[in-house]
Amino acid sequence: MAKNERKHQQKIAKKQRRAKEIKKQRNMAQNTSLLDVLRSAGTYGTWVGCYLSGAQGMFQVYAIRQHKHRLVASIFLVDSYCLGVKDAFGVRELDMEAIRERIESPDSRMVSPSYALKFILGAIEYAHTIGFTSHSSTSTCLKIFGDTDPSECQEEFIYGSDGKPLYTSGPYDSPEKQMFVLNTLHELGEGNYHVMLGLDSHIRFAMKGFVPMEDEDDDDDYEDEFEVEDDVVEGEVVRSEDVTVSK
Repeated sequence: MAKNERKHQQKIAKKQRRAKEIKKQRNMAQNTSLLDVLRSAGTYGTWVGCYLSGAQGMFQVYAIRQHKHRLVASIFLVDSYCLGVKDAFGVRELDMEAIRERIESPDSRMVSPSYALKFILGAIEYAHTIGFTSHSSTSTCLKIFGDTDPSECQEEFIYGSDGKPLYTSGPYDSPEKQMFVLNTLHELGEGNYHVMLGLDSHIRFAMKGFVPMEDEDDDDDYEDEFEVEDDVVEGEVVRSEDVTVSK
């Protein structure tokens, strides 16, 4: 075999081996569980950044790391007034451009990993004390923080609104979910919690003792404010305020 032909065949064989290796790695990546991906990123990945955006007690927290030439992220929807982590999911291959608009929005800010972790854990604990369990994927998604120490964050977060839990119904909260939350809050006793059900809430119209409340500062997102007087839920309904951070 001529020398040039032998080199050509060696190059072809090398490319074939490389193609097989890439295919093998892709198959392994597809078969790797999200838990393993986030745990590995939390152990070996480098931080790209943590971002917090939102207001009125509802926040999104983005925790993003780079690992093995790809961006991996955990995203949390945090209800700091009542329910803790309402949703959590991990992203194996993050398209940074897809979320850049959100993390660069006026209400978004970059925070340290210890800040983000402490804020999330505090919301989980607060929700637990009033009877709520955070989203089932929370523990998996928290793996991205690795050995991050939340105690390195010096800020102290205040949860709830005016010292009490405030539940604001979301557009995706089913009537069953809303009733569960209301019944749980009812166990805290009359006057020990706040409730705000939106205009799109179906459960508000099914409740007994609907009593409208006058409000000079009306909110376009809600038809009116009200308190319910029946044996299912009793509580004070107020306007929500932003999360409070004291140093």
